[in-house]
Amino acid sequence: MVQLNLPGWVPLESWAGFCEMRELMQRKHRVPWTERAMKITLTKLEQLVMEGFDAAEVLDQSVQRGWKGVFAVYGQQPKRVLRDQHGTYEVTAEGTRQYLRFQ
Repeated sequence: MVQLNLPGWVPLESWAGFCEMRELMQRKHRVPWTERAMKITLTKLEQLVMEGFDAAEVLDQSVQRGWKGVFAVYGQQPKRVLRDQHGTYEVTAEGTRQYLRFQ
């Protein structure tokens, strides 16, 4: 299995489940799960999170449906994500800004 240093915003349990499913696909259907494929998946996941989707929900949806990639959560509208000079944030129910950390 390829090991990758994950950014802190990636939910480890959901990522592990997605990787387990992809490794099974690799063995059964010869669908490669390389370090490059992981990096591409993380980039797409980060884009979806920046659009306002929850990373764990995105990964869990792919596991449940047996998808090789990550996609916007079906039937769900993304949260409103905004940007200012301090970074990217979403507005909480209380009306405060919660900044998202991407590294």
